[in-house]
Amino acid sequence: MLKVEENVMTKQKIHPADLPVHIQPYISKENDSVKVMVPDSFNLGSAVTDWVLNQWNVFHDKDAFIVETENLGVTRLTYGELHYFSNQFGHLLAESGIDSGSRVMIKLPNCIEYPIAFLGTIKAGFIATPISTMLTSAETEFIVNDNQASVLITSAYEAEKLDPELRNRFSLIILVDEHSEFLEKEHIIYFWEALKKCK
Repeated sequence: MLKVEENVMTKQKIHPADLPVHIQPYISKENDSVKVMVPDSFNLGSAVTDWVLNQWNVFHDKDAFIVETENLGVTRLTYGELHYFSNQFGHLLAESGIDSGSRVMIKLPNCIEYPIAFLGTIKAGFIATPISTMLTSAETEFIVNDNQASVLITSAYEAEKLDPELRNRFSLIILVDEHSEFLEKEHIIYFWEALKKCK
């Protein structure tokens, strides 16, 4: 059990009654301190996407993520969409034939596909390994060799920067944008098109 004694931001004592209702079953107060009980089995992907909706259906149409980019402007993703698309992404990975527990490397800029891919990977029992788009080709190559991920989720721009031999080490590459040169290859698919085909 993790002992929580004070709120670092406010330096005030935390009391179980002050915590959100959904957290209170995991909290107990002993000897003027708060203890957090960690469940035996916990899946972050399910907790963020499924549990919230199961507890409060009112969140279904509320924004879970808002991403603003120069190219696309503002894109929103509701909790209901996050739940649905992360499930679809998990099915995509499960149906791709990669082994359960395999690593899935995520090299994406700020985009709406990031939380879908990250949480869907975890929900489906794979290991999400996010890496920065700011890494050099040499740094990325080192991580790919060390990590031995089976799947890469990235943009066409980032895929282009990878050495072709390095790209071919992945069983599957999922691009978040369409790019005909890469999509002609058998092990490279388009994110949204692939999600539509999942059961």
